[in-house]
Amino acid sequence: MDIDNRLSKLNDKANRRRQAQQAEQQLDFWPDDKRAAPNSVVRCSLFRGAMAGRSGPRSMHRETLVASLGNEEIYYSGEDLDQKDMDVWMAVLQIFREQAIGEVVYVSGNQLLKLAGLPNNGNSHKSLDVRLKRLTFSRIDVISTKAGSREVFHGALLQRAHRAPDGHEWELSLAPQLKALFSEGYTWVDWEIRHYLKKAPLAQWLHAFYRSHREPLPFTVSTLHSLCGSRTKELRFFRNDLKKSLRRLEEACGRFGVDLSWSHDSRSDRVSVEWVTRETQKRLK
Repeated sequence: MDIDNRLSKLNDKANRRRQAQQAEQQLDFWPDDKRAAPNSVVRCSLFRGAMAGRSGPRSMHRETLVASLGNEEIYYSGEDLDQKDMDVWMAVLQIFREQAIGEVVYVSGNQLLKLAGLPNNGNSHKSLDVRLKRLTFSRIDVISTKAGSREVFHGALLQRAHRAPDGHEWELSLAPQLKALFSEGYTWVDWEIRHYLKKAPLAQWLHAFYRSHREPLPFTVSTLHSLCGSRTKELRFFRNDLKKSLRRLEEACGRFGVDLSWSHDSRSDRVSVEWVTRETQKRLK
């Protein structure tokens, strides 16, 4: 075999190896009208179902155990996160659908605002700056509680967010290990519905939470109170907020052709939700 053929075969082998490595690091591709997030993130109080910091400074956390559902423990360090922070994070994930998760991506602030459902104005750009920095200073530790427990993820929700000197472009990167969270299972969220509920953070949280279940089990009001990170102290007041939010969610889903029904059993204080369309959840084996 002559040297040119040997070099050609070696190059082909190296290219196939690079392509395989890139495929391992790349997120799945989901439709433009959806957003996606790992199930472990939408089934917990990491992104609170309430507007954080509305009445004062956001709380700071240091390895705080986050209320969660499933076979994982989640510890969080950083400022309180809310549903608008989640919109920004999912906007970043939307960009990385077509990129290897460890790569650096350059994107305009205008494009990020559009993907996050925010208006293109000065206040929104300032808010985007704050929220991207908040995500980079955050840290989560996700640990499996299954037999032979292992750490699923350790790091920042956003590894890097650097604004170019001209102020028009952002340099973004995610930790490659973030792919592990998606490998445990993730959920497609109907973006039209979520954006329609932009002024109803608890309804947004409920939407993502229930979308992560094909056939949701009944949950007590107390459990939902904990999982959504509500700071409403009295359960009776939260129960009223919850019912209002479920009604708003039901109305929003119906507006966009998604059938949802819910009920509350006053004896057991359990909420039951049923989806007629269940195609938006995807689990990876």
